[in-house]
Amino acid sequence: MQHAYRIYGTVRGIPAARAERLKAELPFEGVSYTNGVLDIDHEGVWVDVEAALDLLVNCMGEDGRGGVDVIDNLEWQITRYTLRPGGYSSKTMDLDNVLDGVRPN
Repeated sequence: MQHAYRIYGTVRGIPAARAERLKAELPFEGVSYTNGVLDIDHEGVWVDVEAALDLLVNCMGEDGRGGVDVIDNLEWQITRYTLRPGGYSSKTMDLDNVLDGVRPN
């Protein structure tokens, strides 16, 4: 069975002690922290991604950065979030066109 939502991401620049607390605060099924990298993995029901991103970007150090992809199988869209300390931006596109503008080698 295909899940309605798939969310994958990687975030750098969050202190280890804070990352451990975030594991309990974030709504994602899978959150792990290894070697300074917080990995996100969620396949299932809708979760409030932007509230979770607010938590993440407010924990980042000045060298922090990250990306989170939210795949909505119901609407056949992907929203790609780019994270920076204190904020994020996003772009939503149709899954059929996700590679538009990418040049092959």
